[in-house]
Amino acid sequence: MVTVTPEGDRLVARAGDGEVLCTVEHPSGRFFGPVAKRPHTAFSPWPEGEHDDILFAANTVEGGPMGTPMGELFYLSGSGEVLWTRSVDESLRFGEREYPGPWVSSFLYSPRPASDVVIWGVHDGTWWPSLTMVLMEDGSVAGKFVDSGWILSAGLFPTPDGDRVLLGGISNSRAGAMLAVLPGLRFFGRPPEVEGSAFVCDLCPDGQPRMYVVFPPTHVNVASGLPYNQTTHIDMSIAGASVTVQEGPIGTDFRWVYDFSPDFELLRATPGDSYWPLHQLLEMEGKLDHSAEDCPERESVEVLVWTPEGGWNATPTKTGAAPGRDEV
Repeated sequence: MVTVTPEGDRLVARAGDGEVLCTVEHPSGRFFGPVAKRPHTAFSPWPEGEHDDILFAANTVEGGPMGTPMGELFYLSGSGEVLWTRSVDESLRFGEREYPGPWVSSFLYSPRPASDVVIWGVHDGTWWPSLTMVLMEDGSVAGKFVDSGWILSAGLFPTPDGDRVLLGGISNSRAGAMLAVLPGLRFFGRPPEVEGSAFVCDLCPDGQPRMYVVFPPTHVNVASGLPYNQTTHIDMSIAGASVTVQEGPIGTDFRWVYDFSPDFELLRATPGDSYWPLHQLLEMEGKLDHSAEDCPERESVEVLVWTPEGGWNATPTKTGAAPGRDEV
């Protein structure tokens, strides 16, 4: 196993036993440090690449650790040669406002072993716009999705009709966690928004997702004083996709999991083990006006689902218990 760590103005790749394999200095002297966001590494993402090639995304700053972060992508050979780098200098316009970045790296996702693409997500360093790109081996863009909220995770789900790209994060226009189902890797598009609103991206691709889902904040999320919940993780199997939505502060286990069938029918919503105990605590603090036992979320939660054919629809979704556990 190889690990890559940022140390000052360089990247250091180490073998599993700690031996330094290569050291790479930043081409323009920018700083890799603890202030920068967590780096993301994908090894050997290309089908024809050498087994020790490394694709690495990090947020770097100029002039020391207190500078403004900027997301950068590095493609390194096993010997430490920088084959190419990439950053985003795009300016997006939503409504009457321009968002020029800087664009900060959110995630780097390699869809499957020996894939010919990777998916890289960046977001505005201060505000809510985000940009997710499908990149080829030379760093060129093969697909792009612009969202009115941060995209924080990705997945690729194969179907008989082709691959579906799943993107999870936040919908700022609807103040809730979201999931976008895109029709393929080589897709250019944006989410469904109310035309004329401040959340419509001007001059952005007009492609529409296959489905756009918003998971409204739960009672616990609202009572905790948080601005919204957020989709943080997407798991896939032959049984379908499971989407984890964080309902409490990052770092806690206050979450729900939404299960989808292979054809993306929403099957159930399952609260995490700590959800009902936190609900009871918020009751005692006077922040909730009903008991956990009488909470309507025990029966179902309402999810907003958009499709090109049907537009927006409120979908009641049955609440399940965590696998192998009884409800509180």
